[in-house]
Amino acid sequence: ERAVRYFPNNPRLMYSRGLIYHTLGRLDSAMTCYQHTIKLQPTYYQAFFQSGLINQKYRNYYGALANYQRVQQLRPQFPRIDTYIGFCYE
Repeated sequence: ERAVRYFPNNPRLMYSRGLIYHTLGRLDSAMTCYQHTIKLQPTYYQAFFQSGLINQKYRNYYGALANYQRVQQLRPQFPRIDTYIGFCYE
């Protein structure tokens, strides 16, 4: 928390904060952190993936699909990304 206050434009810190919120089940806060990470660094594919997981949990399959497709563009060798994309079509 303190580190983010000192370095608010550090995408790695913002992403890490999102992971903490995600682990704690505070999905709205996690999504906000992931979106901020993406705003700071639009190629941060991990933030797109985590956003996709949250969108999928909320049954926002169009949002999840967009997130997963962006991961696929940025990192085609991302493990099982095709599987996650397939889940959005079920």
